[in-house]
Amino acid sequence: MTLSRSPFVLLPFFLLSFLAAPLASQPANGGPTTLEMYDISDLSRPLETLNDPQDQPPNLDELTMANAENLARFVQNFITPAFITGTESVKAMGKSTLVALARREQHVWIQQFLAQQRLDRNAVFLLETRLLRVEESELEVLGIHEEPTILPEESDAEDFLDRVEHSVRANVISAPKLLIHNRQEASISVGKKISYIKEYAVATIEPGNREIVSPMIENVHEGIFFEGMVVTLIHDMIGLDFKLTVSEVDRPISTRQTEHGEIGLPIFHTTSLSTKMVLRDKATLLFPTQGRDEDRTVLMVTVKKVDVDVLRDLEEKDRR
Repeated sequence: MTLSRSPFVLLPFFLLSFLAAPLASQPANGGPTTLEMYDISDLSRPLETLNDPQDQPPNLDELTMANAENLARFVQNFITPAFITGTESVKAMGKSTLVALARREQHVWIQQFLAQQRLDRNAVFLLETRLLRVEESELEVLGIHEEPTILPEESDAEDFLDRVEHSVRANVISAPKLLIHNRQEASISVGKKISYIKEYAVATIEPGNREIVSPMIENVHEGIFFEGMVVTLIHDMIGLDFKLTVSEVDRPISTRQTEHGEIGLPIFHTTSLSTKMVLRDKATLLFPTQGRDEDRTVLMVTVKKVDVDVLRDLEEKDRR
């Protein structure tokens, strides 16, 4: 490992800690690594403060730090060639600097990635999501596999939806859409809220030493919760980093009688899976969830880069 030229004469203690593990060994199948620092002060500032300098949210420092950490996360997840665990990595150093210990070709990728972020600072994406309910026996017929499947062209997605429409064992149950800015987090929740009495609160009222019993209502979500971020990558690719959570409640909901009344004891079955995918613009991702019965829920996500000028015109029309 070698250190690149840097304006710093002394390395801060946390940088020495950052280098401690890699100093012991070199990548077995990589090559020499160098430490580089990248100025991201213009990229870590929240988008609204760049568009309007007078707009200073009270949690500006927190938002800026989160943006810096997300940039490091995107580099870690999507860099090509991938980092070798334990010897190569990237971290946010405060709110304005990325520190990367990487090979030469990885540093080139980081430079190109950051340049792409500056070009696509105002990029907006449309996430077209569909939830499908598919019988287990129909998965293979429709071309749905246990692992996430990418449909690279719009025509592929259209053909898939046509097969779903003509199937008696599959149907679309929901189709929410979402606009999301480059590198900004967004979420979609599809399902229903379930309310039940979790417990009873007892208060004593004076005079008279009277007791008032009030039910404590708990609300829980049953369904699918999708949260993720989209980022522009080099070579016209798009990175999708998301987490999918599926929550189901056993029916009927179990109950227990107490001295003040009946309370609910719902049994939840929750599965979560985080993944990252690299897609082309207008590509579609098919993501089956684990099922507890003969039907399976399949998440279908299409990512489209939206023309900012067209979006601005639509917003102007809405304001009129």
